[in-house]
Amino acid sequence: MEPIRYWGGPFATPLMGGDASTEGDVPMPTASSTAPTTPGHGDGFKLANAPTLLTLPKYSRSTLQDHRDFTRAYETYYRALVVFVTPFNRPFVMPVSACIEERTGRMICLYEFKKDPNLVTEEWIVYFKAAFKPEQQDYAAADDEMKTLRLDVTLKDADSRMGKLRADMHRILDKHNVEAVMLEKERKKIVSYLSAALGPDDFREAVRTRLSYEENKQLRSDVIGFYGWALELMRSHMLWRPALSQARKFRSHPKQQPQQPQHYPQRSLDNASPAGSSGSTPPASAQARDRRRCLNCNSPDHLVRDCPDAGPGDAVRLIVECYPKTKQSPPDSRQAAVVAAGSPWDGTDKGTAMALINGDLPCSVLLDSGADDSVVGAGLVNALHARGIDVSLSTLATPTMLCPVGDARIRVTRKARLSEVKIETSAGPLVLRGLECWVHEEELGRTMIIGRPTMTMLGYSTDGFLSSARAKNRTWQLAGLGGVSSFPSQ
Repeated sequence: MEPIRYWGGPFATPLMGGDASTEGDVPMPTASSTAPTTPGHGDGFKLANAPTLLTLPKYSRSTLQDHRDFTRAYETYYRALVVFVTPFNRPFVMPVSACIEERTGRMICLYEFKKDPNLVTEEWIVYFKAAFKPEQQDYAAADDEMKTLRLDVTLKDADSRMGKLRADMHRILDKHNVEAVMLEKERKKIVSYLSAALGPDDFREAVRTRLSYEENKQLRSDVIGFYGWALELMRSHMLWRPALSQARKFRSHPKQQPQQPQHYPQRSLDNASPAGSSGSTPPASAQARDRRRCLNCNSPDHLVRDCPDAGPGDAVRLIVECYPKTKQSPPDSRQAAVVAAGSPWDGTDKGTAMALINGDLPCSVLLDSGADDSVVGAGLVNALHARGIDVSLSTLATPTMLCPVGDARIRVTRKARLSEVKIETSAGPLVLRGLECWVHEEELGRTMIIGRPTMTMLGYSTDGFLSSARAKNRTWQLAGLGGVSSFPSQ
């Protein structure tokens, strides 16, 4: 095996075996006007008023992603210095070999090039450019990560939203080293990534509908064209949606509208019709349909509790503001108890709490100390899939029977693992990660039951609960609990 060689120069390290470097002094360019010009260096030009040089990019790592990052950093450095080229000035651009840390470069020359480091020149460029060639064209990993790609609807302008979405998508493609090959061969797949990541929901569905038209067929495989087309639609959407939402909210609050003179049709006593039969009064079904809209964005596709633009607590606030005199629910109806973080508890417990699944989907959560397992409805799992949220599901070969009450039986075969369940409490959000639940296939609502094992882990104890009650009062009077009693008073 030949001895390991080192780069030559004024600080050359002695070769293995103790021999000193025999390279001698290396000719170097100088800025001194009195020094003789070395042939081949400067070609007769003198360096005057040299600009401040940029920070030199340094490479000292080993992965292919590090290769690509260094290549981009060096190209940025090179282009920034090239602008200083004039007939009287030549920028001092460091070669690629000078940007590599000594130990890292020595190891690469030893194992990759098998050459003396002083003899390696153009090989460095070929070495770093090879990092952009994918080793395998397997898009499964990129497809899985693209499911998490989402448009940031918190940004205030369309260009920022689409620009960040584009940057996030290319970052994922570059991470899996499939950016170049997918832009060349899989343009339809990239368009599907972008269209699936758009938001809000009504805008995404509108884009998908228009994209299915025959006149927009060429956009399905044109990444640049689709991006510009979607950007224009986003600008129009953000321009008109606030005005439409404000107008619809104004129409939904008659008390805020200016009083208009009422004109009643003249009719004789013989042709008098019953009250409320006049055409000026809309039918009850039309009023009900008008109320079945989101109070936040006025979309007919969902209600305020499912609105993607509504923050935690916005649903309750908007309902209270729009329907201040709404009748209270019957005592036996089940509601989600939603309290703002840090707010005092009024002592009223509705039996359930409001939770956010993966920070996106709201649902009602019931804490059941009598349940041996946690259960979610199939409607909640389907809603997560509809929003592009990946849910880990496992199917068992042997079905399991759940016994909710009496002789009833529920047959379940699937289990879902939820990555994050954020339950709202008066002290702030409580986050549960990796919660495993049986899937109730016949339950189409967005409901969840958290069983006793999880409650025990959170600190619940049957004996502790009863002991705490006894410490408060040894005898409890429960007659007429809830304000309704079917027994006569004694």
